[in-house]
Amino acid sequence: MKVVLIRHATPNIEGNNCSALQAEERLNQYNSTEDILLDEANAFLSTKEYKNILNINNIFSSPLVRAIKTANYLFPNKKIVTIESLREFELKIFKLPFIKLSLANWFLISRILWFLEINKTDYSPSMEKARITNLFNKILSQDSIIVSHGFVLREIRKHLKNNQYSCSYSYKNGCFQVEIFNKNE
Repeated sequence: MKVVLIRHATPNIEGNNCSALQAEERLNQYNSTEDILLDEANAFLSTKEYKNILNINNIFSSPLVRAIKTANYLFPNKKIVTIESLREFELKIFKLPFIKLSLANWFLISRILWFLEINKTDYSPSMEKARITNLFNKILSQDSIIVSHGFVLREIRKHLKNNQYSCSYSYKNGCFQVEIFNKNE
């Protein structure tokens, strides 16, 4: 069995230094923008690996715009099933007053503090991981393509490796990433 993990292309959001309040606004933009850098995928589109995965009909995507747009760009003539459980792990900007950080650093600090359960959201790290484990068992019964987000794919990747899958191909450009896993027989 083959499982293809694809991380969405990069949202085109301003990433320079900003306050926590501005970072919250940019996080909202990040989650809703339709302006994503789809050209990150162009080199992948010319590979033999891309041509080989075009015969896979089970294509699943996160419902977030950046994942759906990436999936539609890569597979314009295929049916793509959106699954709510493939959405990114919840992120809330941790409010640190009087400092300015790049958007990437706000995301990093907020995510680390979330993992430490200091930056609380509606869903704890263990709840989010359980969501992915439950999903994995439901959708991966045959060759599949999953278009989603970094932390979601990280959990799926761990599950694949723990279940005797190995990565046979990897491509990365910006946020856009493709990994092809095959079941070891």
